[in-house]
Amino acid sequence: MNREIVRGSAWPEVAKKDELDLVSLATVFVSSEQARFPIDNVFDGQRGPGGSCWIAGSAGEQTVTLTFAKPQNVRQVNIESEEHGRTRTQEIGLFVSSDGGETYHEQAQREFHFSPYGATFEREEWTLSASAVTHLQLRIAPDKLDKATETNALDRINKSVTFSQVRKPNQLSLASLTSLIVR
Repeated sequence: MNREIVRGSAWPEVAKKDELDLVSLATVFVSSEQARFPIDNVFDGQRGPGGSCWIAGSAGEQTVTLTFAKPQNVRQVNIESEEHGRTRTQEIGLFVSSDGGETYHEQAQREFHFSPYGATFEREEWTLSASAVTHLQLRIAPDKLDKATETNALDRINKSVTFSQVRKPNQLSLASLTSLIVR
């Protein structure tokens, strides 16, 4: 698995009053990203439909892990995702660790159903009571109903595709997030 690290100093300060300041509290690890849609976009404050986003750079399940410098109490996690180009079901699982990332415990799971002629934007708010969290992890299956498109994925990625551009039916489903908010 390829890993890229984005240090907190790369993120602008956009935390609102009741949100954890992820810029100063966490480091993010991501399994892959497209150069035009880096993980930094998830934390830039451009939320809601049409906001900037992260898009995976490779096929298959992706992970986004926040590693906190000091353990945090987490009471809520909000995520957003948007897809205009194709019908797909993106599954997202939320996991936390309180032992330095040795073990993770599932907190929530959700399927986002996207359709160009229906739902193109999904927002989920998970309420939890997790103490002394050292790691928060999202596991994202970009299209749980279309595993066949994951083979030879990098050969089929159109490098000029933009977030709002309609994808051709034979193109790959890639994981995406618009925002991740932790309270």
